[in-house]
Amino acid sequence: MLDMGTGASFASAFKAHIGLSESEYEAQFFTRMDAYLPQSEFPRKTVGLALGLLLAASLMAFSLIWGFRRWSAVAMTTGAVSGPHRGRRGFVVEISVFAVFTVGFAALLLHQIAFADLPSCMSRAPGYSATAAYLVVAVAILLWSVRRWAYRQRAASLMPLLLIADAVLTVLILHATWHA
Repeated sequence: MLDMGTGASFASAFKAHIGLSESEYEAQFFTRMDAYLPQSEFPRKTVGLALGLLLAASLMAFSLIWGFRRWSAVAMTTGAVSGPHRGRRGFVVEISVFAVFTVGFAALLLHQIAFADLPSCMSRAPGYSATAAYLVVAVAILLWSVRRWAYRQRAASLMPLLLIADAVLTVLILHATWHA
C-alpha cells in the first residue's frame, strides 16, 4: 500500500514485496496453501471428548433411572408414601432438565479445557479433575433430590440451588487454578 501511495502499480508492488508475479501466485496458490496448512488428521481429542460426554450422560441417566425406581419402591413398601405421587411428572421433567444442563455445562467446560490456548508449562489435569468432581457432585445432588422427593420431603426443592452452587464453585476452582 505504501508503494502504491508513491505511484507504483499494484502488480509491481506485489512482485517487489512477495517475490512472485500475480499470475504466478494465482497458479501456485492451492499448492502453497496445502504446504502451509496442517494436513487433516483424525480428531482424537474431539472424539475422546464426545465419547467421554456420552459416557457421562449415560451414567447420569442410569443413576437417575435407578434412583427413581429404587427410592419410589422403597418409599411405597415402607409406608412413607401411600400412593402414586401427584407431582411425579413435573419433578421428572425438572430433574431431566437439570441433568441435561449439567451434562451440557460439563461439555462446555471440557471443550474449553481441551481446546484452551494454555502455555506448555500448564497442565490440563486440574481442569479435567474439577470437571469430573463437578459431575460426581451433580449426580449426588440429583440422586439426593430424588430420594428426598420419594419420601415427600421439601428438601428436594433445593436441587436447583445446589446444582447452581456446584457449577459456580467449579468455575471458581478452575479460575483459581489457572489464574494463580
